[in-house]
Amino acid sequence: MTGDDCSKYVETLIPNTFNDIYVIDMMGDLVNEYFYVDGVFKCNSTVAFTSFYNDLLNSIHPDDIKGYIDSISTNNLKAKKEEGIDVIKFQYRKKNASGQYDWYLNITKLFVVNQKNLVLVLDTNIDSINEDNEGVVVKKEKLEDRQKIIFDAVSNSIIKLNGVMNINRNSQDPEIKSITKYVDNILLDLTNSFPELQEALTDNMIDSITQGATKTIIIVDDDSLTRTLLSKTFQDTYKVLFASNGQEAIDILEKNNAIKTSETKDKIIGMFLDLNMPVVDGFGVLDYMSSQNLLTKMPVIIISGDYDQNMKERAYSYPIADVLEKPFNLQIIKHRIRNLIKLYKSNNALNEIVLNQHEDIKNVLRTLVKSYLNDYSNDIRRIKGYVDILARQVVNDYDEYHFEESHFAKIVDAVAYYDIGLYTLPHKLLSKKDLTEEEKKIIESNPFVGLSIFNSVLYRETDRIFNHYAKDIIEYYHEHYDGSGYPHGISEDRIPLAVQIVSVVIAYNNFIKTMTGEETVQEIVKRAGKEFNPKIVESLKKVSTQFTEVK
Repeated sequence: MTGDDCSKYVETLIPNTFNDIYVIDMMGDLVNEYFYVDGVFKCNSTVAFTSFYNDLLNSIHPDDIKGYIDSISTNNLKAKKEEGIDVIKFQYRKKNASGQYDWYLNITKLFVVNQKNLVLVLDTNIDSINEDNEGVVVKKEKLEDRQKIIFDAVSNSIIKLNGVMNINRNSQDPEIKSITKYVDNILLDLTNSFPELQEALTDNMIDSITQGATKTIIIVDDDSLTRTLLSKTFQDTYKVLFASNGQEAIDILEKNNAIKTSETKDKIIGMFLDLNMPVVDGFGVLDYMSSQNLLTKMPVIIISGDYDQNMKERAYSYPIADVLEKPFNLQIIKHRIRNLIKLYKSNNALNEIVLNQHEDIKNVLRTLVKSYLNDYSNDIRRIKGYVDILARQVVNDYDEYHFEESHFAKIVDAVAYYDIGLYTLPHKLLSKKDLTEEEKKIIESNPFVGLSIFNSVLYRETDRIFNHYAKDIIEYYHEHYDGSGYPHGISEDRIPLAVQIVSVVIAYNNFIKTMTGEETVQEIVKRAGKEFNPKIVESLKKVSTQFTEVK
């Protein structure tokens, strides 16, 4: 998770803790009211302070209005700050929709932004306050203190997160060398100190990923009474879809999956599933969901009737989340499904973040591959032509060497990525004469780097033959016939034949840049039996004149 993401999530903790948020600029005669909607912290409205003040007069109890105005006064806040009091809290009564007064807690703090004095105001409703009940008043005071502490902690975290965005990325300070770790520690400290904020943080992270989708539960049962009971239990919290048999459930899943835009599709976050049903039973649904990898993405709760032991064991062979025995305790069901959904949602959200990060890495690697193919385009074109000529000659010369006709084109295509691992190494290192042991290890690890790049962004699942040759070339083309190469130090025919041919061709391509054709062949002949297979070198001698035709 990036620092920007974390900053956004921490900011959303404030509206999850307080009902109303205002930023007041009395000198500018402006009041901004903020709210949280669709995963974004937004300014709801901007009004003149005079209008805001008139609204206060109409809504706040007459006995409390002076204290409220004093609590947001810039002068009062400055004076308190000089006394060492950074945050002021004030209890007041505000009129509700029915004309009665409810108790509220007002927390204010003075900020200076662009040389302007701004007052941040956070209000929260204190439910069921009875001034005549001493126990409730004590409870209210404890709530006030807790809200104040949370406000301070969240505010400080936001300040830290905003600050960390401006840190020099090259800083050597060990405490902030890793921006991500620093941000994670801020969040960890916050949620460890205030567990009530953990749910808000998790829900906001999840909602940012599933934004626009309707949270939905599917009830799959041919018994209408069961569907009705479960529906009434969850209809106030989730959208509820029904299926009276397994085929209807599968149709719902397929139809929803076909919808491409998150704004119009349902976010199915749980399923209640009966096993004994007509048309398609519950096991048919489980088989379908397994094939679509859905059982790991949402909790499936089996509605248990009079099932025999074999049926129960069969049900547990799937990764179901739970089994509910009839008759139901609806309160327990509601609690259990809520916890299960939260668990699966958190897991899915984390998986989504990992996948997004992986996709970001793949995009970077794709850019690297494009640069490599562009920089090496002339070499690759020539090498492809040389490989096609030499591979056919080797097969023609030696009965023990053989390729299927269709494989020649695969080898030619695959050779394009021969040096993708070496491309990631520093040019200075490649041109250095006296390498340290550590530098040698770095260079000799490049085939594995090349394989990682290939597996991440180049692997073609539909072309097994291409994959086979490309991976062999990337991994083994630095091996020598006498076993003196790297990374494995293998020798002779333990090196794949295609790689042995490619190694000779790449050497030819390198030497021909500074030598004549005859000198190039002579140089390769000198290395026969050491770097190169002598048989392939003999084949090269026969066809090297044809290489001049390759442009």
